[in-house]
Amino acid sequence: MPTLTTNPESILAVVIRLPPEALVPLLIGSGVLLVLLFAGTALAEWKRKHPGPARTAGAVLGVVLSAAAAYMIVVKIFPMELENDKIHQGIQYFSFFDGPIYAFMAIIAVVMWRWANQRWVALGVGGALGAVLFMKPFVKPIGHYWDGQTYMRSTTDLEHLTYLGPGLVLLIATVIVFKRPPSLAHSPPR
Repeated sequence: MPTLTTNPESILAVVIRLPPEALVPLLIGSGVLLVLLFAGTALAEWKRKHPGPARTAGAVLGVVLSAAAAYMIVVKIFPMELENDKIHQGIQYFSFFDGPIYAFMAIIAVVMWRWANQRWVALGVGGALGAVLFMKPFVKPIGHYWDGQTYMRSTTDLEHLTYLGPGLVLLIATVIVFKRPPSLAHSPPR
C-alpha cells in the first residue's frame, strides 16, 4: 500500500534549481521588465519630459546588465567543456537555466541601451553576446564524463539547445531593437 509523504519535493516531478549567481541578475532583469510592462506609458511620458535623466537611467541599467551578462556568458558559460565534475561524483557545472537567464538579461540590457538612445551600443552588446551563446556548441561543445571517459554531446542535444535557442532569440531581439525607430514622438497637447 502506498504511503503518503509530507515532503513536497518527492511529490513534484521536477525540482527547479536556479544557480545562486543568477538570482540577483534575474531579479533585476525581471524588475525592469515588469516596470516596462506595467508602467511603460508613464516611463515614456517621463522620458519626453526629462530626456537627460531618462537617458542616464537607461545607460546605467544598460551598463550593469551588460556587464553581468557579459561576465557570465564569456567567463562562465563559454569556457565550460564538461557538464559534470570528473572527480566529485554528482557535482554538475551545467544548468539548463544559464543560457535563457543570461540571454534574457542581455535582452533587457539591449532594451536599456536603446532607451538611452545608444542603438549602436545595443547592437554591439546584443550581437556579441548573442553570437557567443549561439556559437558555443560549435566552438566549445559540452561533454559528459562517465566511467573514465568524456563523451561529447551532439549539437542537437538539449544541453546545447539551451545555448543555441537563447542565442538566436537574443540576436533576433537585438536586430528588432536596433531597427525599430524610437516611438516617443511628442504627443499632441490635451
